[in-house]
Amino acid sequence: MNYVRLEAGEANTPHVHTLSEDTIFILEGEGTAYDYTNDIKLPFHAGCVVHVPVGVKHAVAADRGVGVVSVGGPSPADVPLLKAVGALPADAEQPA
Repeated sequence: MNYVRLEAGEANTPHVHTLSEDTIFILEGEGTAYDYTNDIKLPFHAGCVVHVPVGVKHAVAADRGVGVVSVGGPSPADVPLLKAVGALPADAEQPA
């Protein structure tokens, strides 16, 4: 599970989880979830849950004048992403 804090005006980099869906629980603030695969912009606020299906290119932005705090993440674990950020060793394998 990830804890993410975006300051007003920040966004994460558009990305795809090829083996995992992504579920994001918005704890504070408001912003927009961008689904680049299907050309959808989904406004959200504290208390919302954003679900991103496997293979959808997406990003989350604090683009509504306030910061955003969220928890959540890919399930099953996105091993390539965790390796890239140093949370898993390079020889870790994707769970079956």
